[in-house]
Amino acid sequence: MSYRDWKAVYIDKTKTFETWRAEFDARRQADEQSPLRQRGRQVIEDLAAGRDPRAPKPSAPPRNYKSQIAKKLGKPDYEHIRGIVESSTHTKAAQVWYKFEDRVQIEWLRKKEGYQWGDKIFLQRRYMREGHRGMLPYEMLFHESGHLIDCLASENPGGKQVGKYFARRYKAGAFVNAVKADFNALIATKRQQLQEEIAARISAGDRRWLYDNEFCSYDVLKGAPIPKKIKVDDDDCLRFLKTDWEAAHTMMERGNFSDVVNGQTYGDLSLGTGHPRNYWLNGGSDYQSAEAFAEFFSAAIAHPASYAILQKYLPTAERIFNEILDEILKAV
Repeated sequence: MSYRDWKAVYIDKTKTFETWRAEFDARRQADEQSPLRQRGRQVIEDLAAGRDPRAPKPSAPPRNYKSQIAKKLGKPDYEHIRGIVESSTHTKAAQVWYKFEDRVQIEWLRKKEGYQWGDKIFLQRRYMREGHRGMLPYEMLFHESGHLIDCLASENPGGKQVGKYFARRYKAGAFVNAVKADFNALIATKRQQLQEEIAARISAGDRRWLYDNEFCSYDVLKGAPIPKKIKVDDDDCLRFLKTDWEAAHTMMERGNFSDVVNGQTYGDLSLGTGHPRNYWLNGGSDYQSAEAFAEFFSAAIAHPASYAILQKYLPTAERIFNEILDEILKAV
């Protein structure tokens, strides 16, 4: 917080802390989307992968203003989404988009947020343009298009059997299995950390910390013997992970990741976005795969800061996601 903002919030009281925070998050997101920041991130990724960052990116195909998507969006919106793709740091995802762009069919909704069904995507125009529920402007279009591409790349002509989508079938479910393994690894790491912390608190006789963090009863707080060992279950790990993630990342940054972990917990854990519990119970691993693929795809193209979080916490799934893009590019 700058001195000027501090003075406005705490001395002059001309703005609230919540207003400052919203402005700060907006500036941070704008900075993350700046061409300079995106180019710097691309250089780092190229160097890490052993690529020459000075090598030219694959050229984008000409903009097709006669395509169904261009006509449905209108020229200004179409140019905007093409600008996002053409400046994307994730070259592979952009190439997949170019392969399927002319097959993206859009229908407009009045109330619902957006979904894919068969060979079409359905969007609410205002939410698409303004961003919604952890998504940047136009990111929703890429999310639903991720579902559509997952469908069109599969042997699923009708497009309504999610279990047959490309990402779900790839190497007998390698992608969704990797998401689950990465997520379980996060829980295992947090469990080890908590067990060490609890052991230290028991040794120090820190009843207050144990009680405040729901690891002992009120009787123990008031003097009853402290248990020599306290079990840490998955719910404990998720409570602490949720706190860690919400403190480390803004709502906009963690939106895609939130939906993935929401699926892994069947709706029990949300970092601000997700689906109803029944959605996950009905769809199981098929829906977990489809939503994770769409989150990775939209973040890869349109939301680098969000993609970096997916990459950080779900590294094995991110690697397989890129394998899937390679296979889709080969197959079409």
